[in-house]
Amino acid sequence: MSGRGYTLGDFTADQADEHVVLQARVGEKGVLTQSDGSPLPLLKPGALVQLRVRAAFVMDKEQRAVLSKVEVRELLPRGQSLLAIVDTRCLSDAEFLPALDRAGLVDVLHQARHEAQRIRDLQPSGMDFRHLRDEGPKAHEGLLEVILLDHLMVERKGLKTFRLQPCRCVVSALKRQPGGPEHDYSLNHALTRISEQLELHRISHTGNVFTRYLVPDPIGTRVHLRRLSTLRDRLVG
Repeated sequence: MSGRGYTLGDFTADQADEHVVLQARVGEKGVLTQSDGSPLPLLKPGALVQLRVRAAFVMDKEQRAVLSKVEVRELLPRGQSLLAIVDTRCLSDAEFLPALDRAGLVDVLHQARHEAQRIRDLQPSGMDFRHLRDEGPKAHEGLLEVILLDHLMVERKGLKTFRLQPCRCVVSALKRQPGGPEHDYSLNHALTRISEQLELHRISHTGNVFTRYLVPDPIGTRVHLRRLSTLRDRLVG
C-alpha cells in the first residue's frame, strides 16, 4: 500500500526538532571544515552540536576511556503506564477506513482520539498543562496506553545519543496474533506495531520513541504530562 503524506505531517515534525547532518573533517591544525574543505556554515550562538568520531582518533587515552564508558540508568519502573501518540486521521479517510473496519480497529482509533480529547479537556486544577502545547498530543493525534513489564533502562556511551534497552511492554488496545507472544519486546517494537495497524497512510512505520511517548509525571500534588525525552534529559542531562 502506498503511503500518503497529510498536510499537518507525521508526528512531531516541528521545525525546531528537525536536524541536519554536517559532514566535517579535521584539518592539520585541528580546524574543522566541511568534508570538501569548505567552511562550516555559521551556526547560532548556543547551538548544541554532536561530534561523531572513531574512538581511535581521540589522542588522549584517559579522555578516550571516559568517552567510551557505558552508563546505564533506570528511566521508568516496571508497571509504569505510558501514552503512545498515534495519528488518527485514517478515521476520516475513505481510502483507509474500510481496511481499519475489517481489522476491527476503528473503535481503537476512536478511543485513542477520545483519550487525547479527555486530557485536553482536563481543568488546570487537575493537571498542569503549561507545557501541553509542546508536550501533549496535537488535534489530529490520539493516545494509546502502553504498560511496561520490565524496568525501562536508558543507555549512554560517553556523550553519545541515548538509546533505550529492550523492555517488554503491552499495548492492551491491540490484539495479539494467535500463538504469538503476549507482549512487545521494546517500546520501539510496540510503536512500530501501533503504526502498522493504525497509521495506514504512512510509508515508514518507524518513529522516535523519545518524542512519541508521553509519561504521566507526578510532581507534588500535581500531575504533568512529559515526553519521554524530557524525562531522559532530566535524569541523565
